[in-house]
Amino acid sequence: MSEQRYLLDTVTVSKLSAEQLQSAVVRNQSHIPEEIMYELKDNHNFALLIDLKMEISAKYLEYVRRVLGLLADDDHILDLNNNEGNGDITLLAYAKCKMSEEVGTLFPETWVIVSDDTRLHEVASELNVAVRNTDEFVAILSSSIEKVKA
Repeated sequence: MSEQRYLLDTVTVSKLSAEQLQSAVVRNQSHIPEEIMYELKDNHNFALLIDLKMEISAKYLEYVRRVLGLLADDDHILDLNNNEGNGDITLLAYAKCKMSEEVGTLFPETWVIVSDDTRLHEVASELNVAVRNTDEFVAILSSSIEKVKA
């Protein structure tokens, strides 16, 4: 059976409570890329996030190059002048990198980006990357927390 893995965006993590961050779905199936972890360094729940960090790798950096190469020159997902979109590219690159590792496996994991960024949702869809918004993720967390309490 295939399992879902979640790549969490800064805004999504900021909206989650300590109880949600300690849920089995977050603890066992969720990840935060190192670049996004840096953005969260002042989050009051930072200690709960440390074990979720995904390290930068050479393979990931290759996927950054690939993802950037797939974007049109006028695509507004990345705006270096205003320091916007770095996290979006990071999430897309990690998702594509991890998806490539699953090719040929009997039960491939599904990598899902969790973000409220509309443009990220559009680009993820174009790149065949699953994406959910924070409300959808919270519903998944609530369901798993209720199962534990029952």
